[in-house]
Amino acid sequence: MKNILTLSLILLPFFLLCQEEEEGLVIIQDDKIESLVKKRATTKPTHKVVSSEGFRLQLVYSTKKDDVNKERIKFIKKFPKIETYVQYDAPLFFLRVGDFKEKEDAEKFSKELLKKYPEHFIFKTSINLPFEIEKKDTLDSKKKNKKKNKEKKSANNKKKTITKKK
Repeated sequence: MKNILTLSLILLPFFLLCQEEEEGLVIIQDDKIESLVKKRATTKPTHKVVSSEGFRLQLVYSTKKDDVNKERIKFIKKFPKIETYVQYDAPLFFLRVGDFKEKEDAEKFSKELLKKYPEHFIFKTSINLPFEIEKKDTLDSKKKNKKKNKEKKSANNKKKTITKKK
């Protein structure tokens, strides 16, 4: 009992001094980090991403992220237009590719991958559809702009004919 009391009396001032340090947390970081954070906050996304139900192909998995990233680089070199996703579900990293709305499209692409990735498989998941939306929005906005320009031209032509008659 004396030992516990003696030990607590010796350690008590130490714990009290530790708590009297500066309040708050001091973060030491490079100025470039702050500028990148500000730039990221002001940058608008280049396209809309809409989630939908669809299909992806799972090619490889490993406990080592580097192994999955190496396969990802190889895949991107061979299929640069197909989106790739590295996902982590402890303890494994997964390489999943594609955003297929229809299962038939995923199966068609799956046949191309059989030699290189014989153990890959198709699974249903939430997918991203940025390009379809972006194209549709772009086409719609172009049509609207053309209509507005035609209306402005016709309004200007009417004004010109009215002023000529006077």
